[in-house]
Amino acid sequence: MSPLPVIQNIPEEDLPLPLLVANKWEFQQQYHQNDQGIYVYAIQDWIAGLTGASKPKQIWADLKRNHTENVHLMDSIQPLPYIASDGKTYQMDFTDDKGLYLIAQYLRATKARPQLSAIQKFLSEAGAFVDAVRLEPETVIT
Repeated sequence: MSPLPVIQNIPEEDLPLPLLVANKWEFQQQYHQNDQGIYVYAIQDWIAGLTGASKPKQIWADLKRNHTENVHLMDSIQPLPYIASDGKTYQMDFTDDKGLYLIAQYLRATKARPQLSAIQKFLSEAGAFVDAVRLEPETVIT
């Protein structure tokens, strides 16, 4: 897998939904794309973008501890290289788009997190199916 941390390299109409959200709400979202074209995304970037938290690592640790029953989320986590703002590379947890949507559902919207509420609404209106149709309209059966 090769890291592609710069969203601007992809035309907006081809962006997967998580990158579209990151672009729309202007937050960093590192990702990797494998040889089959499957994207996985840095979980802590997603949490920081949705919540505005300065320490998304703690929120992620709490979510992992409290949601071990969610098989998809737990099975989709994979440690991959993450390039930090200081230029150093660290191993961080990445997940697929469905994992990110589950995380967005688990996070609690509060007055201190107005962006989270707006993003949750956007995701619920967009839906993963709609995103798949948008990216591959030829697969729609009419």
